[in-house]
Formats: sequence, C-alpha cells, structure tokens
Amino acid sequence: MIVKKYLDNCFKAFDHPSAKNDWYYSNVYDFLLKEGSYFDSKTLNKDELYQVEEMIYKFIKAHGKPQKKQCYYNSQMVALMNDSFQYIEGVCLSDVGLPIQHGFLLLNNKVIDLTWTNDKEEYVIGEHNREYYGIPFLTSDVRRACLKTGMSQSHLEPYWNNGILFKNKFVKNKPYLSFKTPLN
Repeated sequence: MIVKKYLDNCFKAFDHPSAKNDWYYSNVYDFLLKEGSYFDSKTLNKDELYQVEEMIYKFIKAHGKPQKKQCYYNSQMVALMNDSFQYIEGVCLSDVGLPIQHGFLLLNNKVIDLTWTNDKEEYVIGEHNREYYGIPFLTSDVRRACLKTGMSQSHLEPYWNNGILFKNKFVKNKPYLSFKTPLN
C-alpha cells in the first residue's frame, strides 16, 4: 500500500532521537503508523445513501456547497451537524497518486468524502479507488477544538494544540481534549 510506505519513509526521514524524547510518538508519521488504519471501498445501502443525501442537503443549506481544498472544514462541520458521521483524519492518495494529509468521514465504516470528487464530479460516497488511511476523532474533540480556536483545522498538526496528540498514548473512543487543555 502506497500510503503506508509513504508514512514509513517520512517517519524514518523525520525521526530524530533527540527530538521530543518525552513524547510517546516521535512525530505525526509515528502516530499515524501506530494508530491509523485503512478504510476500504464499500457500497452504501439504500438507507445510508438517503442519510448521506439528506446530510449533503443540510450542509449546503447551512454552509454552501462543500469546497475543494477544505477537507477539514467540510468533514468537521458534517460531524458536528450529525453524529452518525465520524470524523477521520489521516493521509489519502490524491488523484495524481501523491499521499496528502486529509480529513474525511465514515458512515457505518464506509468512506464519505465531500472534498474530493470522481471524474463525474460526484462526491466519494462509499465506493472509491483511493487509499484512505487515518484515525477516528470523537465529535467532542472536534467541537472543543472548533470552539477553542474559532476555526476548523487538522488535529494532526501540533502547532495549535501543543502536540497533545503525540505526548501520550492515544486511546480511541476517549477524548484527547478537554476545556482545560491549553491551545495556541
């Protein structure tokens, strides 16, 4: 798999023994390799398709059409609007075959991506031919980050959250942010 090989190469290139030696993860690549997973292409059933169509309608009504290059905003706003959709952040293979950091959604463990489209300008809904690799974040963490910073942004970038994700072992389905967490 291309994304995992990319992450491994980046981890090796940016892993320095002296850097942040008090952190559990040495960098974002170490974190993704240890905690992330792939999300395969899966077909949505009729009820799930209806749920996605309804969500897209509500998103457009509230925020306008999902914008390209705004994956964190698009995905985080959906997760905040409807807790059936889980926010995922990681690395995905782009149209041109380059791995890039990306935010997307899951509905019943099926990929929903309102930022990237296929050749017909359709959103990625369940079935896809890309590599999606990432880590699920709780909606409560997305909400806290948006409220504290006033914007949506990557949870994997340590500059705004003081690297809190990398300092301790990440526990899935447990909040990593609290309202007492100092953020830049």
